[in-house]
Amino acid sequence: MLCFTCRNCGFVDVLPPDNKHQLQAPLKAFQGSNNLVAQILREPRIVLDSNEDALIKIQLHQRAVIEALERHRSLYDAQIQEIQLHRGAVMEALEARRSIHAPIRGLPRDLLIEIFHFVRHSWWQDVDDDRRWNPIIPERQSSLRLDGPLWVLGRNVVLRTPFPKHAREILRTYLERAGEHPLTLHAVSDIERSPKAEEDEIMSHFAQESCHRWKDVIIDTSMHHMRLLEESISHLPTLQTIQIYTDDFSGDEMYRSDVCLKAPQLWQAKLSSDGTSQMKLPPCLTHYSGCNATPDDIQLLGQLPKLRVCHLKPHVAPLSIQVPMVMPHIQCLFAGKVAMLDWVTCPRLESLVLSMHQWEWFFQDRNYHATVSAWIVHFLQRSGCHLKSLSVDDYVLACLQRSYHNPFPHDAFSILSYLKVNLRLGKDGLSPAGELVVQSLTPSSDSPVLLPSIGHLVLCIDSSEPRIFDWQAILNLIRSRRDAGLLKVIEVQFKDSWGSQSVVTEFGMTAGIRALTGDKLEMRVEKWNPPSEEHWSLWGSFL
Repeated sequence: MLCFTCRNCGFVDVLPPDNKHQLQAPLKAFQGSNNLVAQILREPRIVLDSNEDALIKIQLHQRAVIEALERHRSLYDAQIQEIQLHRGAVMEALEARRSIHAPIRGLPRDLLIEIFHFVRHSWWQDVDDDRRWNPIIPERQSSLRLDGPLWVLGRNVVLRTPFPKHAREILRTYLERAGEHPLTLHAVSDIERSPKAEEDEIMSHFAQESCHRWKDVIIDTSMHHMRLLEESISHLPTLQTIQIYTDDFSGDEMYRSDVCLKAPQLWQAKLSSDGTSQMKLPPCLTHYSGCNATPDDIQLLGQLPKLRVCHLKPHVAPLSIQVPMVMPHIQCLFAGKVAMLDWVTCPRLESLVLSMHQWEWFFQDRNYHATVSAWIVHFLQRSGCHLKSLSVDDYVLACLQRSYHNPFPHDAFSILSYLKVNLRLGKDGLSPAGELVVQSLTPSSDSPVLLPSIGHLVLCIDSSEPRIFDWQAILNLIRSRRDAGLLKVIEVQFKDSWGSQSVVTEFGMTAGIRALTGDKLEMRVEKWNPPSEEHWSLWGSFL
């Protein structure tokens, strides 16, 4: 077998042995082309050999570029990993920002004005009406702007009948554009008007679509609308505080509600007329204010394991309880009337707030004053508590002074460190009750100091007759307790009710007290908040 191998390219061709003579011509032709093939194949080698240095430079440059790109890729991979690590938090914050700052500039001006008037802070201005008291801080209304984001306007929505024009469109637009921010709702209806089907439909639809966002709620409606809202509310996952005021003149049946049980985060509730036996409360509740019409109401309050602050309001009908109910977890008690102390026993009580109407002092005989004193002392004896804070009217302390010759006749006051007293001033100065209190609290050389542990004394000065008087007795009280090293903070509050407080009196008394301050005594001047109104401070952070 014969074969031919090309010396230039290495090609091998095998020839059959029986055709030797026939292949002589092709062989010669192939050999003749050897020079041409060799020339063609050698030309690239000649070129490469001549440009070898340039090629090496190109290769080195390419390697440098590749190394740089590899470094960039490693850097970008690390950045991508870091971005992916924080992407979840960034996206969550972005979605929250988008929902909160929903733009409304594209809406027509007329609709903007309607929305503004519909959702702006608005409530009754008559603060004397307890049922329609306004808990809104007026200064916060200045933050409402038509050119601002909708959440500034819509954080507090007033749903009041009769509804304004285009109420359905306003509410629909609000729900579409307001996002998912927490919502404060005031649901209000006119109890003297007959309910209308269209208004019921609008109120029901709004409750269904937004109840999952309610954080703070005031319901001041007729019983008809209260039932309508309760039927429309599926769940209240974010609700924290609620106030319910209902009026029912039909008297057909006793109302029962479990709307508060739909709120697992509810910690504060205020009920106007419905007791806890009618309005069921969740075990997570810590603050309660309301009427108690039956002994069952008091008993149910005592069964709430987390209830710490309780305000008992007097009911129209007198409540007769044979055996006082034990409220084992209460630490702060606001008693709307002193007689309510005869209903309960509070072994863990630390703070007590008592108030007494003026007519109870002037138009009741001494037997009634003795009864008031007995209610207080018997309550403290049953409870076995030791108070750290006491807020009380001068009338209450005067009753104790008359009955026991001591306004603080029980060991429960032995560790008292905070005392607030409401002192009423008349045309001639301190009222008789106020004089008794000031004299008792002023240390003297021939008797032991009363309540030596008081370090913070609050005097609520109520001057119904704006005349200049001699407040030397009050200054002597402050000076003597300061000199004894007992008093650390003196706080004064002046009643500022539409000019009834004399500016001269307030200025003069403040200047006289401030002259007594120094390293040992601090003076504070705060807003009017007497014991009879102190329970409103429970709702100071409502909005």
